Amino acid sequence: MTIRRVDTVALSLPFEMGGPKPLFAGKPRQMEMLLVRVETDEGR
Repeated sequence: MTIRRVDTVALSLPFEMGGPKPLFAGKPRQMEMLLVRVETDEGR
């Protein structure tokens, strides 16, 4: 199996709960993630 392509998507989503925004170190909290898609020569 050979890796043909790697794509990434960086996401930063604010937490919104219907009330005051929760803070961490004085900054609005966010959920941060990196999505990675790997394509191989077998199509997976």
